[in-house]
Amino acid sequence: MGFVPTDYVDISDVRDRKKAAMFAHQTQNPEIVYDAYFKAMEDFRGLESRVKAAEGFIHFKARVERASIKGL
Repeated sequence: MGFVPTDYVDISDVRDRKKAAMFAHQTQNPEIVYDAYFKAMEDFRGLESRVKAAEGFIHFKARVERASIKGL
């Protein structure tokens, strides 16, 4: 919701490993959560960054490198 990544990490080669790590924590309801949320987002971020699967991040800059906005 309104999240626009500045950087992407290609997770295509480690996607199965990430999924296995999540499934190791049954309290997280992985059977439901992975397919409904994580897989869809990995696919979507992959499309955005032109790879099979990706994660998106925002790279925060040091305060001196940010645009200054009065009041912030």
